[in-house]
Amino acid sequence: MKRTLITILMLVSIISLYPSKAYVQDLDDEYGYIGLYADHERTSRCIFSDGGVGWLWCRPSKRGLERIIFRNQYPSNVTPIIFLTNDAEIDYIGGDEACGWTIRFNICQTDWIWVYCYSIDVNNTSMSSTDIAGECFSGSLDFQHCDSEAAQPDSVIVLSNLLFNYPLDSSECTVGVDEISWGAIKSIYKNSD
Repeated sequence: MKRTLITILMLVSIISLYPSKAYVQDLDDEYGYIGLYADHERTSRCIFSDGGVGWLWCRPSKRGLERIIFRNQYPSNVTPIIFLTNDAEIDYIGGDEACGWTIRFNICQTDWIWVYCYSIDVNNTSMSSTDIAGECFSGSLDFQHCDSEAAQPDSVIVLSNLLFNYPLDSSECTVGVDEISWGAIKSIYKNSD
């Protein structure tokens, strides 16, 4: 028993010296990030035929975030319904699901923020995915930052789209976790099967 415990501790120590890129999201502070996730913790992107929830999250660049413009395109086998909006942080919501959204925050956001949560019905077992894109009228997918000196909005990188009916053990379902978090430690054991 003692030998097994020592072996496990040594293995964890060695693994921690060599963090895997599969479990780390290195984010550049020059860009804004947006993603749809299947959980509030941003660790999964897969929803199966019994449905679930989808969370829209944004991470600002180093210049902060005041407003986002985007569109979520859902596949034909999915019915999304917004049922929870982060009203405490959002000042204005304009647009619709078909052509896109403009969302303005109460104050300059400087860290990850969730925008809204969908209830999602999956109508069949076909594999499909969402696509975060520019809104209909201008094609814009952008973050208006808080720096009044800079004229251009920040470029936006889509980190995660929801995947529907992918195999349960699919590597595409898992989102990278921070290498210094408890999630990273748990993922070592979860993925070592």
